[in-house]
Amino acid sequence: MTESNGFSQNAHLYADSAAHSQTHDLELALESLGDPDGWEILDVATGTGHTAFFFSQRQAHVFGVDINDEMLAIAQEEADRKSLSCRFLKGSCDDLPFDDATFDLVTCRLAAHHFAEPTAFLKEAHRVLRPAGRMLLVDNIVPTGSVGKWINDFEYQRDPSHRACLTEESWKELFRAQNFKEVKLQEFPRELDFDLWMDRMSVESHDRDRAWEKLCQAPGEVVEYLQPRQDGEIRFLTLHRLLALVGTG
Repeated sequence: MTESNGFSQNAHLYADSAAHSQTHDLELALESLGDPDGWEILDVATGTGHTAFFFSQRQAHVFGVDINDEMLAIAQEEADRKSLSCRFLKGSCDDLPFDDATFDLVTCRLAAHHFAEPTAFLKEAHRVLRPAGRMLLVDNIVPTGSVGKWINDFEYQRDPSHRACLTEESWKELFRAQNFKEVKLQEFPRELDFDLWMDRMSVESHDRDRAWEKLCQAPGEVVEYLQPRQDGEIRFLTLHRLLALVGTG
């Protein structure tokens, strides 16, 4: 996560966000990961801690790092309330405050599109993983070409801390460049409430209405990919996510 005001002012919205708290993707990953009981796990850009809690509730020992103080405070308070084995620290994705070969698993969920240097993050993730360790990455992805560019521009207008959603092929290339071995890649759609999505960045009502109109009038391939629809007063769009499970050996 970033230190921008949208995250700081609305940290509580991320704690309650269904888009972040629902863990179907983590349940799916667990089928390949196996039982994490006793593992040492690092959750990078942990936000308000949903991924950290998921693994801690399965008897793993979890560290979460983020650069946003407000989110870290909410995460630690919730972990303490639930008596979970989680510790939350301030730290950057490209300069992790841990020794080499410390963790069995590194996770990063719905955050990498904010990273200025994904390569630096992957290098650090590989460094802190033990031999035969694994990394679980879940993030929004886009198609190649003009559709992907349109979506990234649209995301940036909502959230100036947005850097780029990558394509699946781009992630594959980055993993290979950092000597990760591919274990599992899976793409899946995730429908979101458009207005709650806008709320998390404090987008004013008139601006979100203009954004909705722009989305609905976007080029056909964009509309087909993002699938804007309205059910009564509730507006929806569909983002696409990649679940990537890769290993060091």
